[in-house]
Amino acid sequence: MSEINGEAMIGSGISPERFQKAAETVLSWKRPLLVTHINPDGDGLGCVISMNEILRGRGLDPVGVLFEECRGRYAGMNGIGDLRVIENDSDPILGEVDGVLVMDTCSYTQLSPIADWLKRAELPKVVVDHHVTRDDLADEYLVDVKAGGASLILYQWAKAVGWDISKSMAEALYVGIATDTGWFRFSNTCSAAMRAAGDLIDCGVDVDKTYSSLYLNDEPARMRFLAAAMSGLELLCDDTVAVMSVTGDMLRAANAGNADSEGIVNTPMSVGAVEVSIMLLEQDDGIIKCSMRSKGVVDVAALAGRFGGGGHARAAGVRIPGDIAEVKNLLVKAIGELK
Repeated sequence: MSEINGEAMIGSGISPERFQKAAETVLSWKRPLLVTHINPDGDGLGCVISMNEILRGRGLDPVGVLFEECRGRYAGMNGIGDLRVIENDSDPILGEVDGVLVMDTCSYTQLSPIADWLKRAELPKVVVDHHVTRDDLADEYLVDVKAGGASLILYQWAKAVGWDISKSMAEALYVGIATDTGWFRFSNTCSAAMRAAGDLIDCGVDVDKTYSSLYLNDEPARMRFLAAAMSGLELLCDDTVAVMSVTGDMLRAANAGNADSEGIVNTPMSVGAVEVSIMLLEQDDGIIKCSMRSKGVVDVAALAGRFGGGGHARAAGVRIPGDIAEVKNLLVKAIGELK
């Protein structure tokens, strides 16, 4: 992980000049690849959907991609149907693009299906991100570690260079900002996020309808997943560390998928004594997907960084090969060292 030109870690905002330069770069392309991280959340999806619309409106032929079909609460987002699913770097579409816009991540591990291609590709690359940890994978960076979501940076980019924000684009950006700030209650909720939300509402976002479509419309599989996760809950280290372990068998028994796991890692944080919550989700490829949350005593970005992951001090993730019990022991030991 590295700093970008010595300024990515400052988090003091992005100048109009940098926004303008990045816009000129992206608009010089004809067919850009738009990509976010594996298992995308509302912020990642909001980024890809909104930029897909922006660039189409500017006369480009963007290719917005996901690494797997979108399931769960975000499947009904407007614009999801315009995105293409590619599973790996053998997809021929990668040979047709002339630039890459990476959003809501700057980590090769979170772009694993095309990471090797990204490293080889001699194409111009631009990153829009708000995470502290990152790899040096692009030529230009719009990074603000204090921003309440990459979607907030895209909103600011659009405003800085005069791109119109349609109702559908506003909906995607609002979902990105709202979900990444925990509906404006997480520590990354800044005044800029609140002002942007207000403007996006003025652009036509129906807040009640948006919230209801995402959080009051779950499939039964999500509730079964929650039950499975809670059945595997352990309170460790004098009840300060909560660990939920979900095996592949438990996932299949619940008839659930990775998309059903979003946000469940937050559930044990309601316990006053809990300082760190971790959810371990066994994948078919022998990888353990680890989601982490913290109340601030432990920097979970630093914790994830020890194993090649990253994120924020209070919300991070990493993928670690191995057995679930072994990975749990590794993380709990590392937490003790970080306290």
